[in-house]
Amino acid sequence: MAIPTTSDLFNCEDCKNADKYGRDCQINNLTPLLLILQNRTTCPFFKFKSHHLKEF
Repeated sequence: MAIPTTSDLFNCEDCKNADKYGRDCQINNLTPLLLILQNRTTCPFFKFKSHHLKEF
């Protein structure tokens, strides 16, 4: 059984506010922790990276 991380919970790897590896929030380092403490299910700062979309 895997332990979910903050990037799994809030889709940080697809966010424009994350670093190039999707591990760290560029807004604030405590943002993922504050979202967990507030029992949020989505991040209010999430912005989708459009370069993840692939054309077929």
